[in-house]
Amino acid sequence: MTIVSVAVGGAFGAMSRYIIQMIGAPSIWKTWLINILGAFLLGIVAYGVWTNETFLLFVATGFLASFTTFSTVMVEWVELLDDRRYGLFALYASLTVGGGFVALTLGALIGQWLIQMF
Repeated sequence: MTIVSVAVGGAFGAMSRYIIQMIGAPSIWKTWLINILGAFLLGIVAYGVWTNETFLLFVATGFLASFTTFSTVMVEWVELLDDRRYGLFALYASLTVGGGFVALTLGALIGQWLIQMF
């Protein structure tokens, strides 16, 4: 059941990311939004009321790991540097790392709040 949970979650996460990336014109900001949302949701799940191991594997290891994408961010960073778009690179890199930290922290706080409420 563990491998199936991760596989099914991963399939849904990858399809979700693909669908979002296909809406409208290509943009680094879609990747940013996906990764910030993934960090936020991981914070809720990792620090929240969900203690069922199968559910955690489905959501965290499966869905969110395939929904978010570190490798795409790295390619986009290199492309920005290759294009000598240093200002946009600095902004994107800062917002990705800083925003991810803030999103995860907010998600964790919400997850802990949910534990107290329920």
